Amino acid sequence: MAIYNKTELYFFKFPNTFFDKDEIELFEDDPEGDSVIILYLKLITLATNKNGYLCKIIAGEGIPYTTEELCRKTNTSLDDFQRRLKKLKNVGLVVIKDDMLFIEEALNYTNQTVGAKKKQEQRKRKKDKSPPNCPPDIDIEKEIEKEKEIDKRNKKKELELQPEEDISDEEFNWDDVLNDIGIYKS
Repeated sequence: MAIYNKTELYFFKFPNTFFDKDEIELFEDDPEGDSVIILYLKLITLATNKNGYLCKIIAGEGIPYTTEELCRKTNTSLDDFQRRLKKLKNVGLVVIKDDMLFIEEALNYTNQTVGAKKKQEQRKRKKDKSPPNCPPDIDIEKEIEKEKEIDKRNKKKELELQPEEDISDEEFNWDDVLNDIGIYKS
């Protein structure tokens, strides 16, 4: 059974105005325009998670695909691939940037836009800051106050439950008390 990997799942945001673009309408008039459009969409999917570049990531660095690799990955013959890629370059849908093929729209059609990248980095920083398996934040002062209040209640209950000492008049010498106070002198 396949394992779900959230980091490699991308949503393809296909705009309903895709076929209204001048470049795409130009290809629709071309005899092999449908094949050029399909190649373009395949290249976009290859550029996902690579910031729009058609490259393979090895040791954290982008290494451009060879033409043969792109032909194999898009299931296109070498001659057809070169002809269709030239058409995509001529209208500016695929450009050379940093010595690699680059598709600007790949960032817009997937969740790799600058805002999405910033949000992913923000979530990662937030996740890195919180230690694993920690209880939720608790206001320590409130917790201490609650404990003090509980202690006060418990002490009050203990005092209420303690029996009062029953001292009878016989055991208590009032003369001694009055003498100690200085009221009564015998």
